[in-house]
Amino acid sequence: MVATAHGIAGSWLSKTRSRCGASWRAISPAAGLQVREVGTAHEAVQAVSSDPPDLLLPDINLPDQTGWDVLRELKRHGSPVPTIIISAVRVNQNRLDEFHPLAYLPKPFPLDALLRLVLGRE
Repeated sequence: MVATAHGIAGSWLSKTRSRCGASWRAISPAAGLQVREVGTAHEAVQAVSSDPPDLLLPDINLPDQTGWDVLRELKRHGSPVPTIIISAVRVNQNRLDEFHPLAYLPKPFPLDALLRLVLGRE
C-alpha cells in the first residue's frame, strides 16, 4: 500500500487488492479523505511528483520496487513528503534514521490506528 493525504484529504494506495487497501478505501471518505490509487512504485513517484500530497503512507514491499526506493527517488527529485511507514517486515532503525518518517506502523495493525495517525496530521 502507498497512501497519501492531501490537506488531510487524499490517499494513494498500491497493492490495492490487499485487505488493508480495501478497508482503507471504505473508511477514508467517511473520515474526509480522498483515495487516489497507483499500482507500482514508479506510478507513485510520478503521482507524488506531479501532485504532491500532504502525507505519504508507503508499504515497504511494492510490486516493482520498495517503499524505500519511492522515498529515495522523491528525495532525489527534491519532492520529499511527510511519511508514515507501513510494513509487515521489521524495519531496520537505519532506514528510519535515513528517511525520518513521522511514524512507523508494523502490520498487522488495527485500521483505526492508521486513521488516528493520518487524522492527527490535521
